[in-house]
This record gives sequence, C-alpha cells and structure tokens, in this order.
Amino acid sequence: MSVLFNSDRPAAISLIQEHGYEKFANYMVKNKLMTIKRKGEKPVLN
Repeated sequence: MSVLFNSDRPAAISLIQEHGYEKFANYMVKNKLMTIKRKGEKPVLN
C-alpha cells in the first residue's frame, strides 16, 4: 500500500517510537496529513 500512496511507513514508525503516538497524531492533525511522503523533508516533531 505504501507504494500506492507514496508514503514512508518506516519514517512514520520511527517517529512514533521516538516521540510517542500522541505527539505524532497531533502533528499529523495539525498539518492536515494522512501520510508522510517518501520524497522531501522528514517532519520534525517538537
């Protein structure tokens, strides 16, 4: 599925492991994202 949506699932998993689900979910909602794109800058959660 990640090929279809061009998403970077390993990056999302590592962000969840590093920052926790709540912070990751809040970041995604605040930025109106459904996936982390494979190309481009990786998100920085503060």
